[in-house]
Amino acid sequence: MQIYQTRKDWKSASVLVTGWSYVHKKRVALLAGFYSFYNSYYRYADFGGLLDGGAGATKEAAEEEKRNPHQGAFRELAEELFGLQGDEAKTLAASLWERASANLQVGGVPVVLGTHLMFVVPAWVILVTWRSASQTNKPLAASPSCSYYSGGMPCSCKTGNVCPYKHELTGIDLLAECFVSNSEVSDVKLLPLRKMRESVITGHSSKKRCIQLFTPIWAVQLSSGKVVVCDNDTSQQLNQQYARKDDSGVTVPISDLTESVTVKPVSLCSTSSSLRVHRLEEVAMRECMVGDRGSMAAVFKQFDESQSK
Repeated sequence: MQIYQTRKDWKSASVLVTGWSYVHKKRVALLAGFYSFYNSYYRYADFGGLLDGGAGATKEAAEEEKRNPHQGAFRELAEELFGLQGDEAKTLAASLWERASANLQVGGVPVVLGTHLMFVVPAWVILVTWRSASQTNKPLAASPSCSYYSGGMPCSCKTGNVCPYKHELTGIDLLAECFVSNSEVSDVKLLPLRKMRESVITGHSSKKRCIQLFTPIWAVQLSSGKVVVCDNDTSQQLNQQYARKDDSGVTVPISDLTESVTVKPVSLCSTSSSLRVHRLEEVAMRECMVGDRGSMAAVFKQFDESQSK
């Protein structure tokens, strides 16, 4: 891409996955959640990282990614979203770029922020490529009640986003379910783009700018300070008990511990005295994404400019 020639010192790149959620009836972004020991809090961000060729890469591989930042961006996506490593991640990255290069959003080019490039990509591109590469039989939608549903992408049916009938998981909702937990990313969440825009461009003074979730999630904090977010099914059970004021608790498996613990949602405690229980109605975004000079502000600015042409 011509934009690569504008500088020779690209340091990092990322992929922001967006789409229409039929579950939440809003445009959303799929973000990766992870605990930062450096900042001592749990945060969400797009998929990406340094252009270093990946773990154990040669100097030549790192230089190749700096010349072609999309290779590093989509390699990181393959690692962080699907849990792939090494050649598997790089092979999928090449397939993802083959389809994504013609479907970049926000003006058809990556968003530039200093030495960082962000590729804004529709979820259907990632999902279709992943399904083809993994040859998964997971359905695009299970027993849809809409008679116009065709099973195709990017639209679930011919009436598009205004369809009044029920659709099961499709597009970005289904892509979120394809997430594989890994050493870099603990979970993924769909966050509303409108709320993200409101948060990053307002005069919020906190570095830990937060985005309100569609539904509260639950997390436990270990004695080390590390935060472990419960999976969607567990959070749903805890929310149901919380609404009923039922403190009988839900068993939560935690990989960092030798045995499961029972979390009690009303009293916000567990059967392990060393753990702290949190009910989160909003989550923090990575600092480099927020604020007037953050990557999301650059995304929305470039989007507005592309729409005005």
